Amino acid sequence: MCDFIKDCISVIVPVYNVEKYLNCCIESIINQTYQNIEIILVDDGSTDKSGYICDNYAKKDNRIKVIHKTNGGLSSARNYGIDKANGKYITFIDSDDYISKHYCQILLETLMKYDADISIGNYKRVNENIQDDLDISDYNIDTLTGKEACFKLYTKQMVQFTTAWGKLYKSSFFEKYRYPIGKIHEDEYVTYKMLFESKKVVALDEQIYFYRVNMDGIMLSKFSLKRFDIMQAFEERMVYFKEHNQYELMRLTEKEKDKILAQYNIIARSEHIDRKIPKQYKMNLFKAIKILKGIFTPNTFEWYMFQYYPNSIRIYSIFKRILGGKKNI
Repeated sequence: MCDFIKDCISVIVPVYNVEKYLNCCIESIINQTYQNIEIILVDDGSTDKSGYICDNYAKKDNRIKVIHKTNGGLSSARNYGIDKANGKYITFIDSDDYISKHYCQILLETLMKYDADISIGNYKRVNENIQDDLDISDYNIDTLTGKEACFKLYTKQMVQFTTAWGKLYKSSFFEKYRYPIGKIHEDEYVTYKMLFESKKVVALDEQIYFYRVNMDGIMLSKFSLKRFDIMQAFEERMVYFKEHNQYELMRLTEKEKDKILAQYNIIARSEHIDRKIPKQYKMNLFKAIKILKGIFTPNTFEWYMFQYYPNSIRIYSIFKRILGGKKNI
């Protein structure tokens, strides 16, 4: 059971067809050093054995609550979990990922020590091999205002600060916010608002969240035009920062929007689906090239492509030729 008075954490796990990884995820949560947690497993209409696995764990641990629902997507599952949460704090774990045994304890202790509204852990990309969960004795902490945290969205720490997972939030944020249904960049619509509206945010350099990269799935995946949803998120963010007189953050958002738009246009072209790009998001090829050449150094480009688009040698080679200044693409 969850004891709100004693700083209970609601751990929300959206679950969909992850039978291969689900045991690892749940085990990492139930074995936390901080035990005053409720675990909300939201089975989003799984067609494999994921729902069965969730129910089995609920029989063995009374902290686990299982919700079975028709498939509605990641945002829908997260929102269901939020509606059922009783904790003073909320954290999200994706069901194919797992966490350090110290995850809840470190995030909560740091949040309380610095009287913060959000605490953020660092993450590590992992593959099929489960990482050793070592004891943690020392780590660095960055203490930020909400505005300062928003500037991190435009640095190499952007993933750490943007995602819904890997953070501990005061549950009061979710009296106001929910994740948009049907968007594949759902956290891009919400996280920046919670950061900006925080009086204090703390970020740790310790890697306590393990983000699983399924290389088989990446190699087989195709670029989806749904990714252009992020443009709407950027547009809404620009309006939000303008309304709050944050013109430098608005400018950085516009620059980030142009960069992603340029990348997506070239990727869509390499996949031969550029004719299907929504009209308002189509970009002239040479404008896209000019934008990227003004942003990326070759080394930065290689890092970025490996981080976000390791699935396509063709995409990689196209960007390499762009950065090399060749136009025969």
